[in-house]
Amino acid sequence: MIRNIVFTRDGTAALDTQYVERIFAELVASHEEAREAQGTVALTFPDYEDTEPVYAAPDVRDFLVALHERIPYLFYLLSDAEEVGSLMAFLSAHSPPEATRIDDDGVEVAAAKEAIVELFEAMSRTAAFAVHVGDDPERVVARMVAPLGEDMQSRIVEGALEAARA
Repeated sequence: MIRNIVFTRDGTAALDTQYVERIFAELVASHEEAREAQGTVALTFPDYEDTEPVYAAPDVRDFLVALHERIPYLFYLLSDAEEVGSLMAFLSAHSPPEATRIDDDGVEVAAAKEAIVELFEAMSRTAAFAVHVGDDPERVVARMVAPLGEDMQSRIVEGALEAARA
């Protein structure tokens, strides 16, 4: 089951994350509830559907950066389904606007080095949260970063697990 959380243009532009912070706090109220909610959330911005892809819109990019800063375990809850776009949205939001392109094959993000560093830190927080709630951090992180390819995936997973154990 995917929990689709919808954001309005006004809330997105104002970087108003309080609504979703309350929702996520409820989803992780207990360790069991957190494990049940893992990977079930999709963030949608219907007011920005005129932008391709939606997460290339400046307001959405800024909102996603703020959301990941304010909810350190956000990736734990986000769906890893490619069509949801959680990973690509994160990389796009943390890279220069011109790094995100759409072509016949779909959306491509030429992630900036800073975006990869931010992703590593986010995956480290995700792994630590998975450990905290009694989940398998390797499984959680590996599934989220799988679209990056086997080499990058293994490097991020190893580093995130090491950071989570520290």
